[in-house]
Amino acid sequence: MTISQISDLPKLIELDDTTKDVVLGSLKLVLKRLKNKELIAAEIEYRDLLNDPNRMHEFIACFKKNLKVGRDLALNQRGQPVKNFSEQLVCGMSLAQIERLLVYTCAKKIYRKKAAEEDRQKTAKPKDAKKGWLRGGKQAGKQAAKKTTSEVPDEIKAIIAFDWQLPMLETYVFRLRHGHLMELGDGVLAIKSPEALEVVAATDPVSLKGAKQAVGERFLEMLEANAAAVLGLACCDKKKLAMISQFAGRRVWDVFAGDPELLVEILGCERYILKALGPSVADLGVESFRTLEGISETVLEPLLEAFREVFGERGKVLLNDPDFVGNHLRKVARDFRSMSAKTEGEMQSIKNSAVIVLQTIQQEIAAGR
Repeated sequence: MTISQISDLPKLIELDDTTKDVVLGSLKLVLKRLKNKELIAAEIEYRDLLNDPNRMHEFIACFKKNLKVGRDLALNQRGQPVKNFSEQLVCGMSLAQIERLLVYTCAKKIYRKKAAEEDRQKTAKPKDAKKGWLRGGKQAGKQAAKKTTSEVPDEIKAIIAFDWQLPMLETYVFRLRHGHLMELGDGVLAIKSPEALEVVAATDPVSLKGAKQAVGERFLEMLEANAAAVLGLACCDKKKLAMISQFAGRRVWDVFAGDPELLVEILGCERYILKALGPSVADLGVESFRTLEGISETVLEPLLEAFREVFGERGKVLLNDPDFVGNHLRKVARDFRSMSAKTEGEMQSIKNSAVIVLQTIQQEIAAGR
């Protein structure tokens, strides 16, 4: 996937009154049509969209999936329906620019609401207020009277343009700092998960810089796959990252975004242990990791191969399920801990045995036992 460049975002423009009326009228008509088709809740009004980023996200996403409802409204200069979001409309804007304007308007709403709340707190009269120039007096009142700016910072304004950013607006506006944006650059647009953006915003910019140095040219890949990995990467060097990547593949970022306690254990593993864990290193929880400790690497490798083969995608959940670990995995680990293998043939035999054991467990789980 290509990461959008900040400089390539749709231009944010101010509307004159005539264009504003046309755009507003069209948006309200589209909303009405979506409600008539029962694709949007009947009680939702246009003002509700502006005051709730999540509802605005729902509206824009719904329109994108049902473009036909606005086919007669989104016309180009020749009076024909536009073919994409970047084609210029008869009003001089594009649908992409309207989308950005809506996202920015929502950002302004929440920013001004926060600014107004801060102003109310500043102007609240202290209980111990005294006359004159003493604490809580005229001087304090004059200082409190200075209004908090109600405009979204320019560096945040420059990066908000898409409907998928709407659920993350508060994080963008209130928690991302200048240091974060300096390190992220265009990569800020690669972070599509609200949870991952929260982690990045909570990370000290210095630690973010350390993570960036550790991953080097893979920085954008990491941000797009799982930006929450920045916390774990801050304490990792390139050599260890390369080693874990060799066995975890593209899911290496999930390893670093996982439980910090588990990450410490994984970073302490020798290469032969990481090889035995294989792709499962990205699925393990603290309890499952400790349960498997002590098993010979030549036994652990075929055991986990069998586990992935039997449980597939569900295995990722099971390895983090305390009930599964306690009721099933511990017994399996205990039985296989006493085994050993020196040849490929012996390792294959262990895998075959593991498949039978794990299939039995799978059947027991399916039967609800």
